[in-house]
Amino acid sequence: MPDATARRARPKVAVLAWDIGHNPLGRAYVLADLVRRRFDVEIWGAQFPRYGSRIWAPLRHAAIPVHGFAGESFPAHLAAMEAAAARIDADAIWVSKPRLPSYALGMLATEVANRPLVLDVDDDELAFFGRDQRDSTLPFGETWTRACEPLIGAADQLTVSNDAIQARVGGLIVPHARDETTFDPQRYDRDEVRRRLGIDPSDRVLLFGGTARAHKGVVEVLQALERLDDPRYRFATFATGELDDLRKQLGPLERWLLPIPYPRFDELAAIVGAADLACVLQDPDPDNAVSRSQMPAKVTDALAMAVPCLVSPVPPLRPLIDAGVLQVFGGDTALEDQITAIFTHYDDAVDRARQGREVFLEAYSYAAVREVVEPMIERLLDRPAPQRPRLDAFVTRLRDTFPAASAPGNEPTHARVPASRKRTVTPGEPYDLVMFWKQNDTSIYGRRQDMFLKYLERSGRFHTIVHFDNPITPEALIKNYALAKGFSDQRRLVVHQTVKRLLHRRDRRRVRHRTYVYGGRRTKLLPLPKETGYVDYVASMLARNGIGARPTVFWVYPTNDDLPALIDALEPDVVVADVVDDDRAWHTATSPAYDRIDLNYERVLARSDVVVANCTPVADSMRAYAPDVRVVPNACDFPDSVTTPTPKELRGLRGPIIGYVGNLSTRIDIDLLDAVARARPDWQFVFVGSAHFDQSIHRLDPLANVHFVGVKPYDEAQRFVAHFDVALIPHVDNEMTRSMNPLKAYVYVAAGVPVVSTPIANLDELADLEGLITIANGPDEFVAAIEAALRTGKHAPDRAALAPSSWPARVDAVMTLIDAAMTAPARDSESRELS
Repeated sequence: MPDATARRARPKVAVLAWDIGHNPLGRAYVLADLVRRRFDVEIWGAQFPRYGSRIWAPLRHAAIPVHGFAGESFPAHLAAMEAAAARIDADAIWVSKPRLPSYALGMLATEVANRPLVLDVDDDELAFFGRDQRDSTLPFGETWTRACEPLIGAADQLTVSNDAIQARVGGLIVPHARDETTFDPQRYDRDEVRRRLGIDPSDRVLLFGGTARAHKGVVEVLQALERLDDPRYRFATFATGELDDLRKQLGPLERWLLPIPYPRFDELAAIVGAADLACVLQDPDPDNAVSRSQMPAKVTDALAMAVPCLVSPVPPLRPLIDAGVLQVFGGDTALEDQITAIFTHYDDAVDRARQGREVFLEAYSYAAVREVVEPMIERLLDRPAPQRPRLDAFVTRLRDTFPAASAPGNEPTHARVPASRKRTVTPGEPYDLVMFWKQNDTSIYGRRQDMFLKYLERSGRFHTIVHFDNPITPEALIKNYALAKGFSDQRRLVVHQTVKRLLHRRDRRRVRHRTYVYGGRRTKLLPLPKETGYVDYVASMLARNGIGARPTVFWVYPTNDDLPALIDALEPDVVVADVVDDDRAWHTATSPAYDRIDLNYERVLARSDVVVANCTPVADSMRAYAPDVRVVPNACDFPDSVTTPTPKELRGLRGPIIGYVGNLSTRIDIDLLDAVARARPDWQFVFVGSAHFDQSIHRLDPLANVHFVGVKPYDEAQRFVAHFDVALIPHVDNEMTRSMNPLKAYVYVAAGVPVVSTPIANLDELADLEGLITIANGPDEFVAAIEAALRTGKHAPDRAALAPSSWPARVDAVMTLIDAAMTAPARDSESRELS
């Protein structure tokens, strides 16, 4: 084994994280930040696609260099680690967490040069796995984490985050420390921070300063606040994708939530200091291996910022509990009673928190922990690194298991975007079309992609069309069916239409509808393909349907994560990216979900020949990735029949029918609708659509003149619209609605129904046609506008005036772009590396 190079005047420490795309980077960053006063530092780690393709958002702009490399499945990941280990230039290696992607990388790095190897353990890593996660191809999975567990004591030095782990494996305690110069309550204007976060002076803010998941006590706190029913209380947590998922389960509990934009790490201290009580309620069950070993960094944050902290009595917190600086929840006291008691005696809680700040300075601050860490590394650097036979044997086992991966010349290379395959195209010859939708609701709503599909088929320009909905698992279908809440929920329709696609009952002469169903975690024993087989599945479906014999167009919706791989592998002649809304608007700008969607926009648009968007704001937002984005708005689909029978749900209603068709989600101004419906009890308000995402709209149920008729397939929904006297677009004005071009507006005007809308963006084309849409702001204006529309009455649509806004006109516009791209030179992408 080669010796390390001669020691530098200022040695360098490389800290290794097992993944740099999510929270494992957090502990690695703290270790590096602790020692950078004395040593040069850098962080290395894999970037597994499962956890995103960018550095973890809170640390994306941190000062410490982070070097990433592509994380892969075995056997390829061994070659990726070998190549990365050869590039690590450091005098000491500090591995964060005993998972193979970090620990084995450390072993390989010390094989390149014999330098000290430190292993840090801050959790019981095996506690995070379920019984179904033993996939030996996953370097970070249970199989290889379990293989690393016996080697925890084989490093030159072991560090651990708390007493409970030390009691189990030994090691030097290096707690979750914080920089006392940043985490200092005197640094921040607390009132100003609260004002910026939308917190009133009288609010009592309970904070969970992390990723909100049900098992972290979040739901229990919200339930306690519901029982208290005191409007002063608010529960603050970070607005991540996990919070979006959790909201679907909360129902009325959501009213207590105060979502806070996902912060950078250097913003965390101010946010923690703005809270009145930090809540870190872990499962106190002694059989819970996670709680038994985990010292939450959120507790350190609260101590540092002198914020009272309510915790469960778990072993890693025992020293702090014994020191009397934490509020402890347990015993027979109900959580809401405990919260009430804390705020009743809040001066006592603040005094205890101030004592906690002193404990932090003595034991958890950078200044205190450096006194332990810096001498440890100096001692290791001053002595020759020992032989490590157990670690050497493990590396040998890896190479024996995956011999081809470690062979010379098998180092991973950066993926490159292939140039389009171009062929000679005869003007007017038919193309083949492959469309990839981003969801599983085709044929239900008559969305933009349904309309394009309908009129592209009618255009006569395509010989064969194959349409793919998003891949899905049987579990997801079963869950959708089980979670559906009555007729105002689309999920059972999603299941029904997916089954029909699987049975080929949606196929037409020129159109094939397909959905890839793959095995999930609970269906591994079923004869289903793996998730990774999607590209091969698509290729086989295209071959079976003769796609490829003619010029081929891929029509894609770019939030689909599989698209870059599909385009690269199948090389269509032309790629059309149709950007419907800006899906990033559903997420906080620094959240992992936002970053995943943003990166996919970048990658898909880089591979696209034609990029269209449904409105100008969306086009503008995409021009960073595709300078020539064409605005192609939604369009009118005129009903096939002028007269339709009255739907049975409307037959018994007396009075004018004021209707709405669409998702009954957070985009709707419920307060506005409530006020208008109460102001005119003789009007009948009919809502057609699904409330699967948000049940808030059902607070209108008690009103006798409000009627929810549930989800209706598009053709049925058109029949309802035909019997509206006035149609509504009662959208709120927010970032999401500003990136929309409401399709319902075109459906309404195509049926000759007068429309009353809130002043939202991107209706200019229809608003310019006199008499079609009336803009109103607030309940009084809405009532007046509806009354005026009722007096004017319905009218037959002026098809000639609306022809430029029809779907055939939109298809003609896009086909012109496709024809031009089909005969243009191949796009120059052969040498462009993926970001």
